[in-house]
Amino acid sequence: MNETVKLLPTLAAETLQSRSVVVLLSIFAVIVCVVVHYEVLSTLTTWLKRVELRPRSRILVLIFAILFTHVVEIWIFGLTFFALISGEGHGALVAAYPIGLLDSIYFSAVCFTTLGLGD
Repeated sequence: MNETVKLLPTLAAETLQSRSVVVLLSIFAVIVCVVVHYEVLSTLTTWLKRVELRPRSRILVLIFAILFTHVVEIWIFGLTFFALISGEGHGALVAAYPIGLLDSIYFSAVCFTTLGLGD
């Protein structure tokens, strides 16, 4: 009984530390994605002002550039998620097989696109 009482503060400190790591990495991933998104949109705005394109081509360039940016952001979140589940004490997903990097990217894409497939 006495050992259980001694373990509780240690367990609480480990849980707090683990949650802090998750929160900090999540905040970092969001900041990186916001900066990437801003830089791409800023560069596109500058570039599209200088280049002469037909309106239809201009819109297509814009759409594909933003789509590519979203793919990069999905990978940023997927890599962050994979880093967290690869380490000890940051949570896990239950699966019939070990979760790899591409599984993490897939999970990130499902969450990012709000498909909610329930996988």
